[in-house]
Amino acid sequence: MSAKPCVLAAEELRPHQRRTFLSNRVKLCVKQPFHPEETTMTRNHEGTPESALSRRHLISAAGLAALGLATSSEAATANADGGDPNNDAAGNPIDLNTGQVSARSVPALTAGYSYFTGNQFAFHSNSNAPTDIRRISSGAYSLFNYVVCPLHIPAGTRVREVTIFGTAGAVPTPVYLREYPLDDVGASAAVVTVTLPVPSTAAAPVTAACDFTIDASRSYDLEVYSADANNKIFAFRIGMQPAAAFVPITPYRAYDSRNAAVPNPGVIAPNTSRVVNIVNAISEAGTIITPNVIPSTARAITYNLTATLTTGDNYLAVTPGLAPSTTVSAINFAANRTVANAATVSLDNGNIKVFCGGGTGSTHFIIDVTGYYI
Repeated sequence: MSAKPCVLAAEELRPHQRRTFLSNRVKLCVKQPFHPEETTMTRNHEGTPESALSRRHLISAAGLAALGLATSSEAATANADGGDPNNDAAGNPIDLNTGQVSARSVPALTAGYSYFTGNQFAFHSNSNAPTDIRRISSGAYSLFNYVVCPLHIPAGTRVREVTIFGTAGAVPTPVYLREYPLDDVGASAAVVTVTLPVPSTAAAPVTAACDFTIDASRSYDLEVYSADANNKIFAFRIGMQPAAAFVPITPYRAYDSRNAAVPNPGVIAPNTSRVVNIVNAISEAGTIITPNVIPSTARAITYNLTATLTTGDNYLAVTPGLAPSTTVSAINFAANRTVANAATVSLDNGNIKVFCGGGTGSTHFIIDVTGYYI
């Protein structure tokens, strides 16, 4: 009675034996000659010949795969120059359905934002010809016309970023987020412009930061003019914050011009202005005791403004920190008075600006923050 052959799996061997086993096995696979007589031909139920590889050749392919070597069928899928058929020369992925380079990546979401998205099928042409709009898998365009997508975003929503996935033609292509008055009185305006660069054979995303609030008296859309067939829109994404919500807080002192420790201390003179940062709580001595009470995402604050040690008739006005000027008073005063008033103002990166009017009086002023909108 002949002994049964001993068949061992690589897993049953010790490490040094396993290396020798795999090495010898791969050598057998690589050196194994091809025997045509061992390849059988079968026919499927429709009578079409199909190849049935021998067990020996299947083992051979497995051995080559273990080494990371391509089999003949795998090698046939590579480009003649050794390139990857799924990517272009720059490594960008190619859409196998269209042959065009597809989007490289989707930008990360911004914490605290909600998003409104759409694709090329949401667009229509502003042309009267029904054939002018091309809604195809490789993007929407309407040659020598605009393609337009209405935006249905609730009034009061704060729009913070617009991302466009598209391609440009021979020149950079602007994509506009435009507003129109509902009563059709007055001109439309481009609120945001996202420019697709040249060359842009890939639908790489381009994002434009912005900061505006959807107005209930206006409508909004996205528009792009197709100067040639390469000006295409694939998709868009709009980052938003919901309508402002008030956050009440324990009131804190943010500024007191009487304290030398604060930035830009001293009286404010007529026809001058002063930028004040209000995010930190300060002590009576003017030093910071609690930093960043107001978060960076705050849109506006409620506050009390006090004018004290006044020298004559005048007023103070308060605006966002980048405003060039204003004549709308927040508080009026006469000589030798201490008066206060409550108001609300939008922020520019945590800053507001205080203007002293054109009267005769100067004054010290104090700002106490009572809450914020986000």
